[in-house]
Amino acid sequence: QQAMDSAEVVVPLDRQNVGELGLGEHGILLLAVKAAGPEGARMIYNPDADHSLVGGETLIVLGDPIRVRE
Repeated sequence: QQAMDSAEVVVPLDRQNVGELGLGEHGILLLAVKAAGPEGARMIYNPDADHSLVGGETLIVLGDPIRVRE
């Protein structure tokens, strides 16, 4: 059985969309995006591949502990 780890990764700048990150190719599952806004943080669970990433959002990921930390 393989160990899994979760992590929160802050998107530094506006980036490509979720699908272009290629997380699945590295064995990483994107569980949610925590979108910061004027009304506070809101969670987008299981975001679509075409969700555009905005600087300041936080990706909540799950995967192999070494890969997650990369």
